[in-house]
Amino acid sequence: MNEIIQNLGRSLTGDAVKAVLCVRSAEKVDEAGESLIKAATDANKINEELMKRALKSLEGTETTATFKDIKGMVSQNGYTPVEVQYNPATLRFSTSAGMQTDYDDSAGDVAVRTVKKPASTELSFELLFDDVNIMDAFMLSDNPITNMSTGNLLQSGKNLYNNIKGQGYSVREQMEVMLALLTIQSARQVIFFWGSMSFRGEVTAVSSTFTMFNKKGEPIRGKVGMTIRQGHSSNKTEEAFRYDEKYWDDAFDRVFTDEIKQPSALESMSNNLLNLKL
Repeated sequence: MNEIIQNLGRSLTGDAVKAVLCVRSAEKVDEAGESLIKAATDANKINEELMKRALKSLEGTETTATFKDIKGMVSQNGYTPVEVQYNPATLRFSTSAGMQTDYDDSAGDVAVRTVKKPASTELSFELLFDDVNIMDAFMLSDNPITNMSTGNLLQSGKNLYNNIKGQGYSVREQMEVMLALLTIQSARQVIFFWGSMSFRGEVTAVSSTFTMFNKKGEPIRGKVGMTIRQGHSSNKTEEAFRYDEKYWDDAFDRVFTDEIKQPSALESMSNNLLNLKL
């Protein structure tokens, strides 16, 4: 009940729980000799704690973790939480396992090969970035006719200061950080946490699209598509990349057992009408 009331308040005030992407801290990435195994091991350790918190939220025994809670849990283990600006509109999960058929026609002849692959799951989503300011986007601050109010004068002063300092409106830096995750092997180990879900894996693909520019050519709106893969590494000695079998086994048991908790009428109504929970 407390969780429903909390989510209702957040829904009405617009203070929705934001998704958090936990990435390797810069000082850890820069450490000489820091191994990929260490990064993955730390990610596993953090993810286990986050999943416990997520499960408690799902069961209603604790409130949904806030950004402050997440920061306290991951910072001491070499990871930095990054709160998204806007929650993803969709999350796409894709799982493959068992006998897989590959087709290879690179040599001219089609070669068919059937191999047994371990379970792996990919999470794909899209993040939106926005730094639009009307005065900046359409250069209204440069027009004395449209820039007469006190508020606009103050904003013009801020724009001028930002331009002098090289800190004008732009989403380039935030979006380029996401692309940079692929350039450093240990930085690819990330955790995506949102509400009652925690997903740990390796960033395997990032796409960046700028969708709006100001008159000076700076990107002020864009979107980043990201794919995170969870599964066994090609190197069998790297046990740190193990599949989260317990998490998915527990998810299966929660659905296909008689002990599953059925939602109350109030919970069903709130979830269906207000979309309060993930």
